[in-house]
Amino acid sequence: MEESESASDKPRPWQSYHTVYTNAKAGMNGVDQEKVQRVVYEMSKGSKYFENEERKEVLIRQKVEHMRARAAKLSAADLSHYQKVADKRILELESTRDLSRVWLHVDMDAFYAAVETLSNPSLKGKPMAVGSMSMISTANYEARKFGVRAAMPGFIARKLCPDLIFVPTDFKKYTYYSDLTKKVFWDYDPNFMAAGLDEAYLDITKVCEERSITGAEIAEELRSRVYGETGLTCSAGVAPNRLLAKVCSDINKPNGQFVLPNDRMAVMTFISSLPIRKVFFDQLILSSCFKLCWRLRKLNLQIGGIGKVTENILKDVFGISTCEEMLQKGSFLCVLFSHSSAG
Repeated sequence: MEESESASDKPRPWQSYHTVYTNAKAGMNGVDQEKVQRVVYEMSKGSKYFENEERKEVLIRQKVEHMRARAAKLSAADLSHYQKVADKRILELESTRDLSRVWLHVDMDAFYAAVETLSNPSLKGKPMAVGSMSMISTANYEARKFGVRAAMPGFIARKLCPDLIFVPTDFKKYTYYSDLTKKVFWDYDPNFMAAGLDEAYLDITKVCEERSITGAEIAEELRSRVYGETGLTCSAGVAPNRLLAKVCSDINKPNGQFVLPNDRMAVMTFISSLPIRKVFFDQLILSSCFKLCWRLRKLNLQIGGIGKVTENILKDVFGISTCEEMLQKGSFLCVLFSHSSAG
């Protein structure tokens, strides 16, 4: 009998090692995710960060088991009752649903790296990261193909991409280019909301009405103007609220845009396929009256978003990985998540 085990049978501890370093960003499609996880795992092992991640992983498993035990005790009558409670709250919301606004989220493409390439054209086409061997602020799309991303230690990035070029940060330069983009944004929404130096939310409802053009046309025009003023590309998302506009701006990056129509069926279809980690909340999002956000908010899930812990509980206990599945199992969320446990 063969005693030696095949390579596929060998333990792979890195497969359960999920950190911010292993999360995918735009431009990382096709990356060998297991290779990234293995490198991050091996190079982090023994560090304080690694030990802290291991402690958090143990706590997550404990919470998962605790929630699984609680779920197993629920009767069919319990679930039926709480499903009715959830459905009633949703119906209350339907009467106040508002899809009248047009929001535009603008996200500069690999902003810091793009500014550095603009300043030094010899960097074009080469894998490059802004930062140092200790920490990376952002990486260009050539580097992302290797799994290199923002918030990753530079020494791990260099292991993933041996030819990676490091460029020191220069916030004075980034602020200058950011100010140029904001002058463009102001023309479309004087009250736009900046989110850092490289992204902004614009309510373009009024300008669309005044000029009798669509949100898609505004997005195209704005992106063209930003490029004309700065030489930098940006991506955009157009949708009925800020949350969805932000999700949309990530779909066709870099240098692209995606429009979600102000139509209930289109919105619900779009939301249903979103991964649960895409769900984030703020007061404006909730007031936009999307069924998913309302259900989570009203089911005592008073949280700022679905993070690593909640994601693991939803996936491992309830088999929930998309927003549609979360809707289908709203009775479990209603009965099991309280203010204290969701916090």
